[in-house]
Amino acid sequence: MKQRIADTLIGMMMEKAYDTITVSALCAAVPVSRPAFYTYFHSKDDVLLWFIIEDFRNNLLPFLPLRITVHSSKILFGYIERNAAVYKAIYAHDQGMLLTQGFVLAFKDALRYQDKVRRADARHLGQISQDAFLAYVSHRIAAVICCWIQEDFSTPSAKIAYELAVMIEHPYTYIVDYYL
Repeated sequence: MKQRIADTLIGMMMEKAYDTITVSALCAAVPVSRPAFYTYFHSKDDVLLWFIIEDFRNNLLPFLPLRITVHSSKILFGYIERNAAVYKAIYAHDQGMLLTQGFVLAFKDALRYQDKVRRADARHLGQISQDAFLAYVSHRIAAVICCWIQEDFSTPSAKIAYELAVMIEHPYTYIVDYYL
């Protein structure tokens, strides 16, 4: 039911502005009662946040390697570019605030999972808290994505993928070198 609600909201956003869509209209389009809607979500924003995180988990995470590389960045930006209309509509709602929040949560989850897989890298962080490091990296990724969407995908995805990989790898190397 959550997926149906989210898919319906995204479909409605392709036709009209987010702010003009009411919970009542969304419930009628699904169809689902308002009380049932509120058992799954607290608000329309909650639906979008859930969609962003689930979309990442289901459509990107299985294809991304354990490290952020140029190749994994190309996969990420290629997916977002192929689904540009959806991500532009979500971005337009609040100039990327909710999109950033969703990507940060999704990337932090992914990076936590990856950290469990590769404990050796965690030891290199030394005195830096894992949560601080995960927040740093996930915010960098989300910021690049939102800037790219804001610029209407004007930078080729391969170039932005390379820039993201460099941006992520350099701070990591600096942190490792500084605290070891």
